[in-house]
This record gives sequence, structure tokens and C-alpha cells, in this order.
Amino acid sequence: MISFLLDLGASPNMVDLKGRSPAMRAAEFGHTQALTLLTEADTDLTIRDIEEKGILFYCIQPTKRHLECLQIALKHGASVNYVSRDGQPLLLVAAEAGLDSIVAALLIAGADPNGVHAKHWPDVPSCCICCWKRSLCQGKSWRLGLIVMLWTVKTNIQHTGQTSGVKWVQIILQRAAFNGHFEVIRVLAAYGADLGKVALDGNTSLHYAAQQGFGPICKFLAQRASCESSGQSHLARRSHKVSVDGTSDRYCIYAGCPSMLKNKEGKTPRLLAKDNEHKDALKECRKAEKQSAKLAKGGSRTGEPYAIRVSDHVV
Repeated sequence: MISFLLDLGASPNMVDLKGRSPAMRAAEFGHTQALTLLTEADTDLTIRDIEEKGILFYCIQPTKRHLECLQIALKHGASVNYVSRDGQPLLLVAAEAGLDSIVAALLIAGADPNGVHAKHWPDVPSCCICCWKRSLCQGKSWRLGLIVMLWTVKTNIQHTGQTSGVKWVQIILQRAAFNGHFEVIRVLAAYGADLGKVALDGNTSLHYAAQQGFGPICKFLAQRASCESSGQSHLARRSHKVSVDGTSDRYCIYAGCPSMLKNKEGKTPRLLAKDNEHKDALKECRKAEKQSAKLAKGGSRTGEPYAIRVSDHVV
């Protein structure tokens, strides 16, 4: 039917009321043959829907057919670094869902493993105007609109201490650690993700893994830390040189999480594991703290980093 319609002159780039193209709908349901026919008809894979999501967002599903659709779209020029209207990166969606094969395919295609999803507080002028218009459109008085406007400004300042700024940040690796996706973390680490990245609340990936009780993830992250002093991480990272586009660059492979770093509540990963009664995570965090204290005094690391695979050495 698709070939018949294309032969009659149907455009493969028409979109519905939500901005979705035929290729997006084919990818959403995993129809690889339909997507192949559309790509052969020179469909535009850079089209984005009303939420600013590209075709690859519709491939984030846990089936082989969706992985094949992803590879077809990547082969024909779909971008891996698109973000949605609310600033959510494509790789974050795949990592949060625990789809390690799709995460690996995106990283191979050039996705940024250290991307973040930042939510900003609105600027006061634009926020005030929106609140005022909303109140008037709902038939409310201008006095009530003024009250809503002032309350919004007050709430904004209470949360941030200023009239605009970042509300919260989601880091790809931390979301994978929070949801317990070990294989995703291993793939991200192999492609240069910063394991010691700190969020706005002072938490690292190790904090989230300890809080949720994922002992193997705690072990994987903690054993890649090298040295800490006074609560600050000084990571001596194992790295190797690779050639990217003909130039030489360094990618840190064992950039571990600082095991003694405190978040804004003054809690280390060990304390979070203890508070939530996660024995396996607590055991690994204790080992990591002892290892960090030993390294800080000039000692040597005991044992090899946990769960090393061939993919850990390949970028």
C-alpha cells in the first residue's frame, strides 16, 4: 500500500496534527519494512513534532524491531543529539528506560554521554505576563491576576535565591544509577561518561545507587575512584589515546565516583545506604571509603576494577 501511494505521488513528508511524519509512525510501531520504503522515497528524517522530538525518540522501545528502525534512521542521517522542547536529550530517555543496546547504538553514532536535562525557572517578566494573561483568559479579575503574579515571583526567589536560574538538572548517568540499569552504566563508562559528575543537590551517581540499594552498581562506581581529600575528589583517571576524526584525544575510562563526598544534606553514599537499610550497598560503600583512605595516604589499589569487559577499553 505504501509503495502504491508513493507511486501515485503521495508525499512522504506530510505530518498529522501532532507534527508526526509517516516515518515517525512507522518507527513508533517498529515497522522496519515501511520505514525502509519511506527512506528510499527520500523522506525527511530531520522533521520534528510539536514537542520538538525527532524520529529517534520514537525508536526508544525494548524490541529488536525498534533497534532496527533506529539503525535505519541513523544510516539515513537522523541526528542523535536532538533534544525535546523541554530540554530532554535523546540519550537520557534511552538510559532511563534501561535499553543498553539502543544506548550503545546512539553512543557509537556520536551521542554525548555527558548530556544533561536542565529545567530552568522562568524569567520574572515573561512569567508575570503569562500569569496575568492566564488569569484574564479564565475570566478572573485583574486583582487576582496580580496576586498570582506576585506569588509566582515569591516562589521563584524562595527556590533559587534569584529571579531566574536552573531549577534542577538530570544527568544521564545518574538517572541510570537511580533506576538500577547496570549495563547502561557500563556502556556509558566505556564511552567516556564522567562518573564523578555532581548534581545541583550535591549527589553523584554513587549517592543515587546507594540510596536505591544497588550494590553491584555501587561497587562498579566506587572502585573507579582514585583519591579523595577533604571531601573533594581528585581523580587520577586511567585513560588512553584514541583517534577521532584524525586528531588525538583523551577519554577517561575509570573516572570513579568519590565515595566520601557529602551532598547538600551532609550525607555520604554510605549514610544514604544506611538510612535506607540497604546492606549490600552499605558494604560496598564501606569498602570504597577504606580504599579511598588508603589511597589518600599513598597506598596502592588492591585488586582490579570490578566488572571490566572488553567494551570498557573501547571508545
